[in-house]
Amino acid sequence: MPTLEERLAALEHALSTLQGEHVSDIRQLNERITALQEQITEQRRRQAGLEQTIGQRFDSLEKAISWQFTAIGQQMNQGFAAIDARFDEQAKAVRQQFGDVNMALTALTFTVKSQGQDIKTLKADVQEIKDRLDRIDVSFDRVDTRFNGVEQRLDKMDTRFNSVDSRFDAQDKKLDQILDRLSK
Repeated sequence: MPTLEERLAALEHALSTLQGEHVSDIRQLNERITALQEQITEQRRRQAGLEQTIGQRFDSLEKAISWQFTAIGQQMNQGFAAIDARFDEQAKAVRQQFGDVNMALTALTFTVKSQGQDIKTLKADVQEIKDRLDRIDVSFDRVDTRFNGVEQRLDKMDTRFNSVDSRFDAQDKKLDQILDRLSK
């Protein structure tokens, strides 16, 4: 049976062997962590670039929407001006024909019909504006879908460029080896 000192020496030897293995494992883990941190940093850099690009796209989109709303507002103002002009003309006609009751009733009936048509026209115009806004929303959805497609294509291109870079690196190493052998 081994002595206590022999057992202690064997235990110390086993402990130093385990510590040596753990140091190697820890080094490998540290290298992997460093590589992961570098990848995370690169992804964050790419994300910042994409966020800036998307921000620029949203700014241009906002300008386009603002321009369209301004154009719609101008069209509405013109429509309201035309309606105001119609109302002014109708009031003038009612005042001129007010002396004769029969003529006044006839003019009033005509005015009511005309205003009803104007209201129907306004409702139709408002519905047309709603339809246009719906089409704009659909267009924005399409633009968003296109942006997503472009983003996917850019990711694929990044992958391809990385593959090409690794191939070039491999070719560079081979050429360096050939040049090294030729120089000897």
